[in-house]
Amino acid sequence: METKLIATHLQLLHGDTVLVNGRCWEDAKSFVVNLGQDCENVVLHFNPRFNYRTDVNVIVCNFKKLGKWGKEERLNFFPFEQGGKVKVRTWQKWGGWVSLQVLVPLWWRSAGGL
Repeated sequence: METKLIATHLQLLHGDTVLVNGRCWEDAKSFVVNLGQDCENVVLHFNPRFNYRTDVNVIVCNFKKLGKWGKEERLNFFPFEQGGKVKVRTWQKWGGWVSLQVLVPLWWRSAGGL
């Protein structure tokens, strides 16, 4: 099942933040967060892939300018789970840079006890 959320006409300025908060489908193969002016100009393409084509547990990041994709960057850090929560925050910086933060739960139990 494909689900889309599209927000248009956002006027993002330096320091503005976009927070994407949701849950992946149990059988999700991937999900995508695109941030940009339009579908031909995407400043951030964030695509975690659980099991999509030949990719397994890889995050693909990219950009698109005037309809042409840039060079893909692949990250092997993969904190997502099918059926799990997703929290991604982006914010606009000077010079067109976009920062990305993946917010993941961290569970740790001390062996020392109290």
